[in-house]
Amino acid sequence: MTRGFCRHCGTPLTYAHDDYPDYVDVTVVSLDDPESLPPKDQVWTGHRLAWMEHLDEMPEYQRTRKEE
Repeated sequence: MTRGFCRHCGTPLTYAHDDYPDYVDVTVVSLDDPESLPPKDQVWTGHRLAWMEHLDEMPEYQRTRKEE
């Protein structure tokens, strides 16, 4: 596999696996407009942490826990 990083700051940008040459995963937070590229699937769900199954049930805050 090959991971791509920003040469200036080291931010992770891409992940490519030799077994899947037609796919390159791009880190969403590295995009200027992440809304423009919605996910198409989820991978490694067999390794998902158990508490991740209940994220939709947790309280949400737009910015911080102490909202004004």
